[in-house]
Amino acid sequence: MGVNLKDKLFEVLPLISRPSQYIGSEYNAIPKNWEETDLRVALCFPDTYEIGMSHIGLKILYHILNKRPGVLAERVYAPWVDMEAEMRRRKLPLFSLESHKPLADFDIVGFTLQYELSYSNVLNMLELGGIPLLASQRGPHHPLVLGGGPCAFNPEPIADFFDAFVIGDAEGVILKLADTYRDWKKSHADKESLLLALSKIEGVYVPSLFSVEYKEDGTLAAIRPKSARVGEVRRALIQDLNLADYPVDPVVPYLQPIHDRLAIELTRGCSAGCRFCQAGYIYRPTRERDPQKILELFAESLKKTGYEELSLYSLSIGDYSQIIPLLTALMNQCERSKVGVSLPSLRAGTLTLEMAGQISRGGRKGGFTMAPEAGTERLREVINKGISEKEILRSAEDVYRAGWDLIKVYFMIGQPTETLEDVEGIADLAYKIQQTGKKAGKPGARVHVGVSSFVPKPHTPFQWEVQEGTDSLRAKQQLLRRRIRHRNIQLGLHNLESSYLEGVFSRGDRKLSRALLIAHELGCRFDGWEDQLDFQKWIKAFKHAAIDPDFYTYRERAESEILPWDHIQTDIKKKFFLLERKKAFSVRTTRYCRVGCRCCGVCDEEITVKFHDRAPLWIEGVPLENPPQTPVKEGIGPDKDDPADEGDPATPLYVANALPEAHDLDIIAVTSRLKVRSAASDSLQPVLRLRAEFCKKGEMRFLSHLELGKVFHRALNRAEVPISYSRGYHPLPMISFGPALPVGYEGCRELADFFLREPVQPEMFQERLNPHLPPGIRIVKVYPVPLKAKAISEAVDRGVYQIKIPAELLKAETHNQTRPSKPWRYILETFKERKELVVTREKRKKGTASSPAKVDIKPSILSLEWSELSSEFLEMKLILKMGNGVTAKPVEVLQSLFDFNSEDLAKVKFARTEMLLKD
Repeated sequence: MGVNLKDKLFEVLPLISRPSQYIGSEYNAIPKNWEETDLRVALCFPDTYEIGMSHIGLKILYHILNKRPGVLAERVYAPWVDMEAEMRRRKLPLFSLESHKPLADFDIVGFTLQYELSYSNVLNMLELGGIPLLASQRGPHHPLVLGGGPCAFNPEPIADFFDAFVIGDAEGVILKLADTYRDWKKSHADKESLLLALSKIEGVYVPSLFSVEYKEDGTLAAIRPKSARVGEVRRALIQDLNLADYPVDPVVPYLQPIHDRLAIELTRGCSAGCRFCQAGYIYRPTRERDPQKILELFAESLKKTGYEELSLYSLSIGDYSQIIPLLTALMNQCERSKVGVSLPSLRAGTLTLEMAGQISRGGRKGGFTMAPEAGTERLREVINKGISEKEILRSAEDVYRAGWDLIKVYFMIGQPTETLEDVEGIADLAYKIQQTGKKAGKPGARVHVGVSSFVPKPHTPFQWEVQEGTDSLRAKQQLLRRRIRHRNIQLGLHNLESSYLEGVFSRGDRKLSRALLIAHELGCRFDGWEDQLDFQKWIKAFKHAAIDPDFYTYRERAESEILPWDHIQTDIKKKFFLLERKKAFSVRTTRYCRVGCRCCGVCDEEITVKFHDRAPLWIEGVPLENPPQTPVKEGIGPDKDDPADEGDPATPLYVANALPEAHDLDIIAVTSRLKVRSAASDSLQPVLRLRAEFCKKGEMRFLSHLELGKVFHRALNRAEVPISYSRGYHPLPMISFGPALPVGYEGCRELADFFLREPVQPEMFQERLNPHLPPGIRIVKVYPVPLKAKAISEAVDRGVYQIKIPAELLKAETHNQTRPSKPWRYILETFKERKELVVTREKRKKGTASSPAKVDIKPSILSLEWSELSSEFLEMKLILKMGNGVTAKPVEVLQSLFDFNSEDLAKVKFARTEMLLKD
């Protein structure tokens, strides 16, 4: 069925947007033989390919599972709405990318749950995959449906749809879970015995083994195991990241994902204690990866992926104890490889000028991101952010001075105790940051202000709070729109209906499954996408389910109330959260647990905060700094409400990477490094230009022109071909292609020029590059051309096309009957006699809407030949004019001659067999 499904898929892809996300076969993908495995796992991301391919957790599990003999793991993403419509119309099941097998054929179907508004996509994917939605409707012959990720820390709103959840770090659980399933599969026991066996694995929660009781007021009375054989649910925890398996050969996508770069996890967990941040609590304690290990991962991953940018991943990257030595060593490697480095959102208090200077060596300057979260120091102390305005502005100045033009700052509105003065503070701070840029020598300094709405989350000190109403939040958004009116300050506001739904499901219970099921039946999907969210359908679903959604958002929970997630143990004591809540409303801060243990309950003799603990040490010729010692317990925490625990102006909350007061001399050093780098780029100028003829066939025909360029760029990097780069602070590889081939067309003798900074023999170039290209793209010939020769696009003036039209389309009964149909032979034989061949094109002028325009393409059709009609197809050969002026498109020729519609054209095979140069 897999082959047939793939063949049917190819008939659909020409009709949809961005088809490359559905073809699979990416570099480093792992297609295993199904017949040689006894456990098949589908790793599902309930959003689009471009979102899911950026997720590190799924890459880790893909790597771990596929290393295990007898086990295969394949990827599945939510199809976009156009693809879903075609799949439903043609009755095609949801499939995996590696083998294109239907989802229902897998043994285990696992979803990563990153966002509450993806829940409707989970149901949609199950239905498209032919899997019953409710766990109670699935028997032993159906796939086991698992969930994991941060949303699994309150799994109750979706518990009815899942057989089990993995709570916490899945790396240490997934193989135990896989082995348990394989043993059960061999035993032929019933499903209940499987679920019971899974529940005994630490970090696994089986909701069907727990009973839920409610009080008359709708609050929970109890969540308890149905049997004494079921123990408590504790999260899984990886204690040492250096021992955790991490992929060095992640799948390299064709379609550009939202984070199109190599990502390496520096730390897991965060010890800052921001009171709104769920991730900061559920991933405690902080665990650092050894800097030498990071350098090794980077070097090996770069060779196996060819990425041109590296992202260091952490909840608080600036707090990594060896960030400066690591950045220095990384930048030494990155400058040699022309690889840029990006960091996630930085806490302003952890950014130093030296950090900014090191990052700026990479030359790639998009936007630099900081997250003050609140507009005033008072509110930042309430949420335990602990960053002064002075620190924020000093960090902004450092960033602008180091070469950035844009700073992105993120805030929330609707936080506990917030006043209009706090909201006004967002606008005030944005203006001050922009003015700081001007003072730093950036008169065009830009600021992007992103403002989302606060949603109280489980397992945080604010889990009991009321979520602010949409009317009040809308008024605050309007206030910000009035206040922020500057051409260099851009304001972005989050959708309030999305935040409301997120609040409902963040702290919801099992009763919400009824509403979710109805919303799915009403057609809700991609609710996290503003252009896809239909809020009225959700209101209708809640009404039909007899659920008041305000019960979950606009109600303050009593501190004694049983919460839907109370049975999910993160090891943080509830009394710690209550103390932090009390301190928030008293505007008191809690210092880093790096400085001293706050007794939250996570750490014990075995589980502790882990810093890099080998010093002194040299990495890449750079000395490491002495790391902080693992903090000792100070007896400060829920059991001892010690005033000394409060932050005060004389005692900074953050001790890592303190900002220097006198930093002008450092600016000179950074500037000097940039000048040296610019001068060094002269040595990278081209000395040789090679022209390659290559084929682009099979599923590779669905790559766009930009995607093709990225494929070649990364293949060159992997092959270590000395490609030249353009100058400037965003250097690009010097590759020049011929005229773009339309998506869906094969190419047999496509042309590309490669400018090299070192001499390479043409045969060696072909031999080195071909192994790093995906199946379907092959270089067939390479030869040198003069450096100053015309670009291919200027030298080419004709294109030769081969077109194969299925015989069935040329039968009269299959034609579009909007006009009289003539025999195909008559149409082709009388073509030369026609004076014109007029098509309608959309004409667009800058700043105006497109309008239809009539264009005669007959003069650009230089030759039209055809073969005899066989039982399968009619073959045509077209030679079309290329270059300046009006040029015909093969698809336009067929539409005009035969009146084919889009579905007819999707069955036609197009290929450009040659590009002819000017005489």
